[in-house]
Amino acid sequence: MDTSMDAIKETILESWITSMPKKFIDFLNSQHHQLNHYFVSIHKHYRKREKQLPVFHFQSPELEYRSELVRWLKALQKELNFSTLSLHLSVHLMDYFMDNHMIAIEKLSRVALVCMLIAVSFEDLDGVLPSLQSLCEKIGHEFNRKDIIEVQGTVLKFYGFNIGHSTVAHFAHMFLAFIIDETDLEGMTVRSRGTLCVEYYEHALTVLNTLLDRCLMEVQYLKFEQSLVASVFILAIRKSLDLSPCWTKFLQFITGYSPEDLYPCIVLYNTLQSPEAQISVDHFKLSSSEDSGYTTSSSCNSPQSNHSSTT
Repeated sequence: MDTSMDAIKETILESWITSMPKKFIDFLNSQHHQLNHYFVSIHKHYRKREKQLPVFHFQSPELEYRSELVRWLKALQKELNFSTLSLHLSVHLMDYFMDNHMIAIEKLSRVALVCMLIAVSFEDLDGVLPSLQSLCEKIGHEFNRKDIIEVQGTVLKFYGFNIGHSTVAHFAHMFLAFIIDETDLEGMTVRSRGTLCVEYYEHALTVLNTLLDRCLMEVQYLKFEQSLVASVFILAIRKSLDLSPCWTKFLQFITGYSPEDLYPCIVLYNTLQSPEAQISVDHFKLSSSEDSGYTTSSSCNSPQSNHSSTT
């Protein structure tokens, strides 16, 4: 995104903000802090990092153990009360590391723990983790401190010590601020508009947390760019709120995804949902080839696979 596009986006966001009820904007600012500047700068950074991700090959020999590891990390999050962003980053780091290394089965939990330690240290600046020794006692594992430090060094080296990656959770929480469009509130009084916006947002956050929790278990979402998956989740939330259209022109602008771009990921989403929660694809089908206007993670510029063994 160049400087001129940043300026255009800031102008449009300013227009959106001034058009919405003050009560809702105050509420959003309490959640996101300086909403307009937050979105433009952070979204640009996240998209840049997303484009730098390596291709995910689904080639880990230990992929069958992934679900168990994710459930373990989710239990740790609940026990230790670290953030959703940290949990998603933990799983993200684990996924890509496993995809590029052969790991002895007995060492998988060690890798998962290290990925969690790194993610929490990056995302939760207040520091919610106990010491490594007390953590190992709490989770019932007797990890050797030297081994943990060695694995941590291996993981950090693999990522070039740059682990600020963007996940579905990162994008979804940003896009959620724009879940309500001014056209959704036409004909309402100013007072009812503000109240309804907050109610919609709180309902949307509840649904999003459910979708984010489920998506951690679905490795197939790694076929797509994480911002695309997050966009489909936002679309699904608008559907759950009975808001029409589900995908607004404003959401298309701020996410960068047209309805046609969303189609392949919607197809996957529908296979993982109950019939009543599925999204009709009639308005999202591609007008020409299935590759038109759609970018997967496999089309990112990325290094060649480094499927090596780890200690």
